[in-house]
Amino acid sequence: GKFTLHELPWQAQMAPMNGIVAEDINGDGHTDLVMVGNDYGNEVFIGRLDAALGWVFLGDGKGGFVPVSARESGFAVPGDAKSLVKLARGGGEALYIASQNRSKLLAFTAKQQGTTVLPVPADAMAVELVLANGKKQRIDTSYGAGFGSQSSRTLHLPLGLKSATKINYKGEVSALPLPK
Repeated sequence: GKFTLHELPWQAQMAPMNGIVAEDINGDGHTDLVMVGNDYGNEVFIGRLDAALGWVFLGDGKGGFVPVSARESGFAVPGDAKSLVKLARGGGEALYIASQNRSKLLAFTAKQQGTTVLPVPADAMAVELVLANGKKQRIDTSYGAGFGSQSSRTLHLPLGLKSATKINYKGEVSALPLPK
């Protein structure tokens, strides 16, 4: 493939990023980012890298991201955050759980309007969605993430989805039944 470099907003560069969920969180068909970070384990003379409060960035569909303030999003993880996972719940609701080194877990719920949940098959390497506007969106699935964390293997599907296909580890493509 061919890669194109896109800078993240300056807010994403204030502190180290340790956990990320990349998914369409607002149902507009564009990949968004929810991230946590900070690092308290530096040398004493350097001090903490703790300028992050947690981030929500909404994708614009062109490779750019628009930051959403913690006040507006309700997502704030100010500590030494090490990982972030998303668990899908029924009714279009998602549960985001952030771990913090030597501190409590923080849990946030988010309602993803009009979405349904699609369980990702165990052999799926990726899922390709055909959106209502005809555009395609490829979502790479994985087992695991940073610091040994793992989100549930589910996707919130946007409104008006035309079709979904899975691509397995052999490169074979097959249709996925859409939930009603």
